[in-house]
Amino acid sequence: TAGSAAATEVLLAETMAMDRRRLVAQISGGDPAWSGAVTYDRSRLLVTPDEARRLIAAVAELVAPYQADRRPPASAAAERVTVVLTMVRESSPPA
Repeated sequence: TAGSAAATEVLLAETMAMDRRRLVAQISGGDPAWSGAVTYDRSRLLVTPDEARRLIAAVAELVAPYQADRRPPASAAAERVTVVLTMVRESSPPA
């Protein structure tokens, strides 16, 4: 529906803006202990729909052991991080 599409757009805009602010702040003067552990990667892939689904599942499996609500107690040096995976077809028309 139009209402859910508008709500999704607002949520995406807010979370993407927050992630961008955090990334810029950490890259421009973040904690040296996290050097090389904060990143932004934008890769153009060539995949079939089935390959895309497998890739999404593989990434989900890779990060699952680190999810805060699932992992055993972590060391005192552990901090919450945000991992974002967006996969969108380039042939999708922009809004």
